Amino acid sequence: MQKLNELDVFFSKRTLKEAYTEEKGLFLASLMRSSREGHLCLEASDAPELLPFVLEEGKDLSVKAPVIRQENRYYLHRNWIFETHLLDQVKRLRNLPPPPCKALDSLSKAPLLPMQKRAIEAALQNCFSIICGGPGTGKTY
Repeated sequence: MQKLNELDVFFSKRTLKEAYTEEKGLFLASLMRSSREGHLCLEASDAPELLPFVLEEGKDLSVKAPVIRQENRYYLHRNWIFETHLLDQVKRLRNLPPPPCKALDSLSKAPLLPMQKRAIEAALQNCFSIICGGPGTGKTY
């Protein structure tokens, strides 16, 4: 196991207060390290039992505890809020009707590859689209 950061251990002890045990502290410190490394959550099927003032089930944006659980995924509060808000906004956008667009008419005259045309058509017919591809595949064009 990778060595834990002293600050992660310090904050896990501070968060758990009198409920601190080494097992709970290591779990919480690992969650903090995972977040710092860029992960939104930590999957764990054998996580220790945390008290309600530390752990809450993730249902919506009204959660208050510092650790949020959804199934076997554990989030720091901030990461749960960010992910939940982003997913709510994507769902909202996906349910909106696309705005009227006249650009589709002029698309046939543009010097584009067939896949580029399909990507543009899909983007113009939806309120939310993600266009991805490797370097040099024509995303910017």
